[in-house]
Amino acid sequence: MPNLSPSKIGKCVSCKKPTPNSVGLKWACNIECAIEFTNRAKAKKLLKEQQHERSRIKERKAAIKPLSKWLQEAQSEFNKYIRLRDADKPCISCGCTTAIQWHAGHYRTTKAAGQHRFNEDNCNKQCSQDNLYHSGRISDYRIGLIERVGMLRVEKLENDNATRKWTIEDCVRIKAEYREKIKQLKINNE
Repeated sequence: MPNLSPSKIGKCVSCKKPTPNSVGLKWACNIECAIEFTNRAKAKKLLKEQQHERSRIKERKAAIKPLSKWLQEAQSEFNKYIRLRDADKPCISCGCTTAIQWHAGHYRTTKAAGQHRFNEDNCNKQCSQDNLYHSGRISDYRIGLIERVGMLRVEKLENDNATRKWTIEDCVRIKAEYREKIKQLKINNE
């Protein structure tokens, strides 16, 4: 039979030193280590509760967020991707390579053809001057678009008039998809 002594040696949970069970504590070598361990446990529990509360608040905010806000966030990610994708290309409308600001300009606008809001053929890098002050220079945009994607795809884009209702789930999926595409583009460009 093994020799079982009452003062079996274990490790202190706080300082990790060997500790005999002489102070009446099974898991700490002295009172200071026991207090320190208890304080750390309380701090961990408080942090976990705070994180849980933050996630509950985030869920509640998401539940009351309107569809327009979800669309705006998805559109923002999509536009970032378009600007990164076309970073080495000139403006689709005027061909300039130096602009103060670049936009992701749509050939068919999101108001007129909302179903093409997230269509990569419908959106290209465009200088802010053309997009804001020249109504996109659509005739020049069409010429540039034909050069980039071909006449068949442009005609398909122009003739597709089916309506599309975007849902919150669509927006969440699109936002995540383009966030991932942006990461991949950044990795490939480095």
